[in-house]
Amino acid sequence: MLAEDGVSLRDFKRAALATKALLVHGSQWGDAGTLLDASYPPPGTKQWRRRRATVTKFLGYGKPTVERVISGAVNRVTLLADDEISHEQLHEYRIPIPTGMIRSREIRRITMTLAWLPPIHPTSIAYRGVMLDVVDQDGKRKFWRGVKTIMQPHPDDIRRGTVAHFILEGSNSTAFMDSSGLFIGVQARANHRNFQQAAVPYALAVTLEVGATVREDIYASVREAIRPRPRVRA
Repeated sequence: MLAEDGVSLRDFKRAALATKALLVHGSQWGDAGTLLDASYPPPGTKQWRRRRATVTKFLGYGKPTVERVISGAVNRVTLLADDEISHEQLHEYRIPIPTGMIRSREIRRITMTLAWLPPIHPTSIAYRGVMLDVVDQDGKRKFWRGVKTIMQPHPDDIRRGTVAHFILEGSNSTAFMDSSGLFIGVQARANHRNFQQAAVPYALAVTLEVGATVREDIYASVREAIRPRPRVRA
């Protein structure tokens, strides 16, 4: 919380970005996405990418559920970070995975939302001067084999805006092997040479959630173990 860090909401410079990230963070397609994906053209399993794009134009990121991000629970914890990043930098965050979340065969969910405010190039069709992305330690999006992407906008669609939103779910018993925690990287790439030195502010929200039947209080476990400051490497 801001109060615990000695920061008041009035002095929180990236409050607008954090609000934007959290509004999207609680959103998902749900049953509406499944229904539209089954009925929207073009039909066929090989046309899923075009069909997903059509559904995205109609649903966006889905219906927001604000209460999921403004309050925690014993089986859910939401973390929020903010910083500035420049071209070809990678900010590394390590999120501790509670034991109960690893061993459980209940549905586990990891939600990641990144919102940023890039400089603008008014005379270019690629007017967003800097693009940000959420990646794993190999520069991809394969964060953990124990979870996989659910029905939602395709990751490539983030290139049309300034928000990246991923929901990963799974219930298999795939072990989580990295003792340092879940690697979540924020990566920056300038679209124009003029913006390679620009500092781009961003806000990152991450939620870990597991079935309510799991006995471990993952909110308390993560709060005890978390280290809120990122390490930066070029």
